[in-house]
Amino acid sequence: MIMKDIGMLLAMTPRTRAYLQFMVRSRYLPNYVLLMDDENNFTDEFQYSSNFRYGTLFDMNKSIIQTLREASIPYEFCSTRNPNESVVVEMLESRSEKYFIYSGPAGVILRKKILSVGMKFIHIHPGIVPEYKGSTPIYYSILKEDKCGATAFFMNEEIDSGEIIMQKEFDMPLPDEDIDYYYDCTMRATLLKDILDIYVTKDEFPKEALLRHVNEEAYFIIHPVLKHIAILKCQIKD
Repeated sequence: MIMKDIGMLLAMTPRTRAYLQFMVRSRYLPNYVLLMDDENNFTDEFQYSSNFRYGTLFDMNKSIIQTLREASIPYEFCSTRNPNESVVVEMLESRSEKYFIYSGPAGVILRKKILSVGMKFIHIHPGIVPEYKGSTPIYYSILKEDKCGATAFFMNEEIDSGEIIMQKEFDMPLPDEDIDYYYDCTMRATLLKDILDIYVTKDEFPKEALLRHVNEEAYFIIHPVLKHIAILKCQIKD
């Protein structure tokens, strides 16, 4: 089914591959996709290490363009990889979709101009917020809680602080499983599918009341030693 009110704003990343493949497999097709790259020089190729385990929930080697074309999803390129650039804002201003699923470049926060174009942007964060904000919460949650989580929310100008749609907890990665390119992507794509399951049934997204009161802390790029310890912890789990 084509979801007329839903578009996607996408960077060329493994996460984008996972999102699209999960959605197409569930027959949830966005009405429109805007790819943040220049059509004349974009690249959709990634190098994966043979030292890690990759599952079958999505095909790491299937390109974004291939998925879009096979599913006949309308898409356009823009001339920048920065979602806050004027060209992106101008292209979105002409769109009629109510929601845009966002899978952008790492470390970029949407600013006021793009957040004011008239639709809501949905982000899937690889951590339970507000406990785990920032760029590498997976490793910190492995170290502290022996589990991971993801949060879907409507974006605002603050870091990982928008209105929460849904949260979900996951078991730690399997031994030798690639965390950055496979586990992270499948965890987020799974939650995206879950919220779309509800959206196509009820014609609205769920809203999760946040009842916990915790000290908010942002977890930024983890130190390599701590990252290594977290990976080792996944190898020896029961």
